[in-house]
Amino acid sequence: MRVSLRDLFAKTTLYSPKDKYVIVSLGKDAQLDDLLPRLYAFSSITFEKDEISLVLTRSLWSRYSSRYKGVKVAGPYRLIAFDIAIDLDVCGYFAMISRLLAEANVSIIPVSTYLRDYILVRETDHRKAFMTINRFLRRQREAETGNRQ
Repeated sequence: MRVSLRDLFAKTTLYSPKDKYVIVSLGKDAQLDDLLPRLYAFSSITFEKDEISLVLTRSLWSRYSSRYKGVKVAGPYRLIAFDIAIDLDVCGYFAMISRLLAEANVSIIPVSTYLRDYILVRETDHRKAFMTINRFLRRQREAETGNRQ
């Protein structure tokens, strides 16, 4: 059975930890032995051919940043999590969220995992982004409820 995007949006809830996050670009040969065991939800590591990219809390990064040289750091960001597990074959879900936030002039950095999608937004845009998405989700729930009656 194919699930509609409206149904998925109607079932989506958001959560947003109070933590502030940074995105860090390290050299491709950086040693993460001390840092890796200390990462916790939410954190992300991407190994690329030219860099290692980390998303982690600003507080954790501040404790370890002096161990790394020549890094690039962006932030602070806030995380918004889409608390719904979406099949990996679903098309258009994130495109709609991206369009909504682009229309609100909010830049996003998407991060996807097997079970969930997340976005990082500038701390200064967090409230606007969260409210914009929540308003949209509420309209989807109302429309879905109206269709069932």
